[in-house]
Amino acid sequence: MKSKSGLKSDFELILIYVVLFVLFASFATTSVIAMNHVIRYYTERETNVIATDIQIDLDAEVGEADIGLEDPEIRHLLEIYANLHDLDIAITDRQGVVQVSSVRDLTVGEPLFAKENLFSPAEPYLMRNGTLHFIDGAWISERRLLKVTYCTTRPVIGTDSRMVILARNSKLMDELNRYIRIFVAYLFALFVVTLFLMTSIQFGYRRRIIQLATVDELTGISNRKAFTLRYSEQIRRGHFEGGILFMLDVDKFKQVNDTYGHSVGDQALAFVSQRIQSLMNQNCIAGRWGGDEFIGVYTNGRISAKEKLNMLLEEIREMPVILENGEEIHVTVSIGAVPVDTSQNLDKNVERADAALYHSKKKGRDCITIGDIDSAKDG
Repeated sequence: MKSKSGLKSDFELILIYVVLFVLFASFATTSVIAMNHVIRYYTERETNVIATDIQIDLDAEVGEADIGLEDPEIRHLLEIYANLHDLDIAITDRQGVVQVSSVRDLTVGEPLFAKENLFSPAEPYLMRNGTLHFIDGAWISERRLLKVTYCTTRPVIGTDSRMVILARNSKLMDELNRYIRIFVAYLFALFVVTLFLMTSIQFGYRRRIIQLATVDELTGISNRKAFTLRYSEQIRRGHFEGGILFMLDVDKFKQVNDTYGHSVGDQALAFVSQRIQSLMNQNCIAGRWGGDEFIGVYTNGRISAKEKLNMLLEEIREMPVILENGEEIHVTVSIGAVPVDTSQNLDKNVERADAALYHSKKKGRDCITIGDIDSAKDG
């Protein structure tokens, strides 16, 4: 049975998990936002540097080699840059008609935005009044974390053409997303552990509340209220036919307390409770009625109810109560018992058993009186 300090420890543990979860989630969110800013900065800087390099190489190809943009060498040059740096590159005229591209799905001679393609998200930034405008740079998907597409345009020197460059950093995104998935997996695992712990503690707390309401904390046996409810339930099911209800108290219990102290008295009560429960079968019930007094119903099974009571008396008499300091003491009990009369309520049966218990005390204690059975024999 958990103590109140145990419940306190559980709540402290769950508080630690909740704090860890909040800190981990905050760190994860901050890290993703920070990574997004780093990626944006890196993409913009690197793309502008690469765009300048492409301009220089195009100028060399077109100017020095004196070839046109339709030459296969120009397409090959764009493809090399596109593959090396994860770019999409297209060269168009002022009206946006494709002249050459690194993207094989684009058709030369058609407008860049004639149909849905990789460059379509950039249309609002580039096309005005049917003419392709220059932009130094724009974020095509600036509202999405770790999913950036940067667009920039450059003039093709010596021509009236424009070069449109889209940078996605797909490889970098894939690598970062892999780490983010691991991050999220750890976060989810921590959430599951926290949720499981919260649920476990909640159920444990509810069980503890039920125990406090139904179980005597000192002896671990049912309290008076719980015994009364269980008795009514067993009577309703017809399980006590032929059973014996008994009342038991510890002989000279006040003397035990006065001689050894209340802690030893508590140990003696717990010992008696254990012996009572050791002889219980499925339909037997027992409880602490109050003070040093116990109540129970033994039903007939492999061992008859009367035999169980005799065994109980002998076990308590012969088995010592071992104290915390190793010392042993012996206690005895007096028992009064009556056959369960299912036509009468519990109070009436208890009155009969209590009368039998009183008779055991008068006989000198450490004995059993089975009231109705003994009366029948006497008659």
